[in-house]
Amino acid sequence: MQFFEPHEYTFTTEGFGILMGKNYYRGNFPKVEIYAHDEDNNGIELVVDALVQPTLSELPDGIGIGRAKTPNMPVSVAWFFLPWNKITGKLIVQGKEIPVSGYGWSDH
Repeated sequence: MQFFEPHEYTFTTEGFGILMGKNYYRGNFPKVEIYAHDEDNNGIELVVDALVQPTLSELPDGIGIGRAKTPNMPVSVAWFFLPWNKITGKLIVQGKEIPVSGYGWSDH
């Protein structure tokens, strides 16, 4: 968040929803979208489809979704482990679009 002014980023506590400027990570399990571009005409536009059901626990369990709350803090820290995903989309390098697809890991 160091590259954005406080009014330029938001997040939601329901599903996945992080917005930083025009860049975002959003969706609802099992599908999320990642969109990030810089000022030099480079970026990524990806769709992540989880192929494994995560778990939800109060502490990270290695595979799943973990959340930890700090006493007297209005912030909840979360770990999102999606160990097997189908990835589709494109990379943009100096304005040139490169289609991508495959499988990957997402840990947060």
